[in-house]
Amino acid sequence: MTPDAVTESQTPAPAKTAEQLWKENYPAGLKWDAEIPVTNLVQMFKDSVAKYGDRPCLNFFGKQWTYKQVDEMSDRFAKSLQDQGIGKGNHVGLCLPDLPFHVIAYYGALKAGATLVNINPLYAPLEMAHIIKDSTCDVMVTFNNRQLQDKLDKLTNDETGLKKTIVCDIADVLPPKKKYGLAVLTSAKKAFGPLLPLIAKLPGDVKVKKDADGKVLPLKGFAKFKRSLLDFGKSDTFKVVEDDKHIAFSTMMKSKGPVAPVEISPDDIAVLQFTGGTTGVPKACMLTHANLTANIAQSEMWFSGGKDEKSDKQKKMLAILPFFHVFAMTVQENLALKLGAELVMRPIPDVNKAVRVIDKHKADMFAAVPSMYESILKAKVPKVNLLCRIFNKVSHPLTKTKTEYDLSSVDLWLTGGAATPETLEAAWKKRTGKAFTKGYGLSETSPLAVAIPLGRDIVGSIGLPVPGTQVRVTSIAKAPDISDEVLGLGENGEICIKGPQVMKGYWKHDDETAKVMDKDGYFHTGDTGYIDPKTGCIYITGRMKDMINRQGMKVFPLKVENAMLLHPAISEVCVVGVPDPKVDEEVKAHIVLKEGAKATPEELKKFLLERLAPYEVPHLWKFRDSLPKTNIGKPDKKALKSEDKAELEAKAAAPAPAPKP
Repeated sequence: MTPDAVTESQTPAPAKTAEQLWKENYPAGLKWDAEIPVTNLVQMFKDSVAKYGDRPCLNFFGKQWTYKQVDEMSDRFAKSLQDQGIGKGNHVGLCLPDLPFHVIAYYGALKAGATLVNINPLYAPLEMAHIIKDSTCDVMVTFNNRQLQDKLDKLTNDETGLKKTIVCDIADVLPPKKKYGLAVLTSAKKAFGPLLPLIAKLPGDVKVKKDADGKVLPLKGFAKFKRSLLDFGKSDTFKVVEDDKHIAFSTMMKSKGPVAPVEISPDDIAVLQFTGGTTGVPKACMLTHANLTANIAQSEMWFSGGKDEKSDKQKKMLAILPFFHVFAMTVQENLALKLGAELVMRPIPDVNKAVRVIDKHKADMFAAVPSMYESILKAKVPKVNLLCRIFNKVSHPLTKTKTEYDLSSVDLWLTGGAATPETLEAAWKKRTGKAFTKGYGLSETSPLAVAIPLGRDIVGSIGLPVPGTQVRVTSIAKAPDISDEVLGLGENGEICIKGPQVMKGYWKHDDETAKVMDKDGYFHTGDTGYIDPKTGCIYITGRMKDMINRQGMKVFPLKVENAMLLHPAISEVCVVGVPDPKVDEEVKAHIVLKEGAKATPEELKKFLLERLAPYEVPHLWKFRDSLPKTNIGKPDKKALKSEDKAELEAKAAAPAPAPKP
């Protein structure tokens, strides 16, 4: 046989495509190329009401509403909106924490034919004004929180276009005991109010002061006592008074008559979901009914593991992530209602209380960002008085330690919104015996696009594309351009997504849409990563806008953070780039050490040089008590960069030291 003669059996097999790998590694019973059903959200909810009408739908501190009751209340809300001239073509803002009002108003506004605008109640006035004006929001649904209402009242004007607010009274959804407690507390605060001017004159400086890290310094001694008295005297809630700019939710619940029929197409915009994107200026993703119902169907397929469950047992979803966030809207609020589950809500994302609620209500599903899971592992048990310990030791939930809470009822521990450290994955599996089901996506993808298959433990990866979703990796282009050069498996580049859940575009920003959507219909995520050539699993290596350019070398903060979190002394870390005239950008690590742990920059450098290239190792270090967080618990890189910028400016403005004689 001549040297160039090669038999068929000796010919190397052609490399598998990503699609072939996904099909091979997909969960049994699921198909990657499955057809994804789409409808509109109103029809989806009506289908659930028809199936599960008498089941509990919402649970707020023990007070329950059935699917039929929520359907009827959302009908009355829709009818009242229509009576006020709000319908198709109008935009209704939801500026609420996780309250039953949110679900009722959400589906009520959609039934009226309106488009929803999710708005974070914690937004600063200027940012909220921009969102109201940009989204052409006509009406805002909020609740009777004094600080929030004061902010919205100033924004209800011709300049923003906001015409009125619908005010929900939180007392209306509280169970009797809590409603009575709130009434007593409100009365006490009202009676205490006249004393505030006298208390303010007492000695003690109660002004907010911060340390060099921007952390608020705690008050001590009498000043702390004085602050508590002043805070107690301020009433957080108010009685709703109606006028031409305010209408009570309770008034809307008195509406009678059928909702006027509205033709809702799957292609109609259901939600305007604001995102900062790469520019930092909030812009709205146009999420259609088709986008959202497709993503709910994809989530249902994925989180069932391909099993067609016929059990009569009702599932329970504990919701602590705020519904105005796209992850919470889809995988908590909407998925729960699609499944006929009971949605157990808490308005504040308190992880200490979350474990008690799971223990008490035996929740099946729970979603949180990684930092919240870290907090659950470190949760401190609230103190209880001696009488509780003596007389209520067996039944009182507060007497349990964090390891005594029964979390075994949860079948699905969902996480997303940020990278999950390998150390957290290991610690969580040790605590619960179950692995996370990690999901990846963005506001532009409704959000779920990629996820870990149920029950599989794939450390470091974000998983496989959910059904009906295509992922490819392109070369990294210089902003604002996008590349159409598709890279091979294993090559690092920009992750791009195509599927029925990908947004219609950015509201009123065609120029911004063109910067992220290519000619083949792929959305360019701005995240970097690669597709594993053996398994088809997708790995994230960083965020393009966070990438640090150090003397022409690309440093991805996520890679550095993951390496640093392997050090036994580090609890949290956030890596950012700092402007430097010599190297363009220097790598800086903001570090929170574990309680009682110690580490020096020299020790950490030695540790990291075994895991990273020298140019990736931080040259600047800042040890701190805590990291600033966003409203959903993610490390706030923007705040850290602003802090670092202010430090550089202060240093540059400082007078040069006098020369030595």
